[in-house]
Amino acid sequence: MTVTVVMSTYNGEKYLREQIESILRQEEIETVLFVRDDGSSDGTLDILREYAAKYQNVSFSAGDNLGVGRSFQEALRTAPRSTYYAFADQDDVWLPRKLIAGINVLESSKCNGIETPLLYTCRTIPADNELRPLKEEKNYIGITFGSSLLENHASGCTFVFNSRAAELFLRFPHEQICIHDWDLLRIVLAAGGKVFQDENGYVLYRQHGSNAVGADVSKKHRAGKMLRGDPLQKLRGRLVFADHLRKTYADVIPEDNLRILDSLCDYNKSFSSRMALIRSGEIARTDRTDDMIFKILFLFGLL
Repeated sequence: MTVTVVMSTYNGEKYLREQIESILRQEEIETVLFVRDDGSSDGTLDILREYAAKYQNVSFSAGDNLGVGRSFQEALRTAPRSTYYAFADQDDVWLPRKLIAGINVLESSKCNGIETPLLYTCRTIPADNELRPLKEEKNYIGITFGSSLLENHASGCTFVFNSRAAELFLRFPHEQICIHDWDLLRIVLAAGGKVFQDENGYVLYRQHGSNAVGADVSKKHRAGKMLRGDPLQKLRGRLVFADHLRKTYADVIPEDNLRILDSLCDYNKSFSSRMALIRSGEIARTDRTDDMIFKILFLFGLL
């Protein structure tokens, strides 16, 4: 079984070799690694040239800085075609059975053939700069389409997904991409796909000052992150994305999911529509405090 691993790099020379080596050491899987560099100014490109010259299954491209989400979409668009794909960050380390764990789940879950988008995700193992495991604060929760519209529940570095999921992700308007993992999760669920959560951890998720996205999910961290910049504008982005979902995938979204999208996108048409959204419970945050804040914002039509 071959998996195309898709990575986006940006000034990642410090940890990149460790990550590439861990990808090439995957057990029971043939890996094809494709990397798109997103405008690095350090030695990242030299490392990529070194590995591409040494290994036939490693290739890369270099482009302008697009930002992490758009860079990953462009990398996937350019990567060698495959039945299965995986996203990889530049600074983690994968345990040897990371890919085969995901492939085994997806292979055993084929029920409607390749037309069903499938996505596998597992736990991360937060670690410090030296890969010493840190205490994990994140509670492991079930993912629903409604909750995914308001918050991200999974890290892209754990993703393994099939070609149908990749195809749908590439249909999404490039300029509207937010962050690749959350976007792919929402797209798969919107299209009636299946997301499989593995409670085992196969990724040493390195935490350091240069992370594009970190693993700190404490209430204090979430609040600080949300309050930076224009917090309401960030929250409104969820509605904008939901509207792009229903426009882009109208031909594949099941009726129940379309109803959920409509209730969110059109919630502010009237007071009764706002109350209907709040009372339905289909679109909610998992944390009670967060959910209450969103309900208040919905009630007063502030999003």
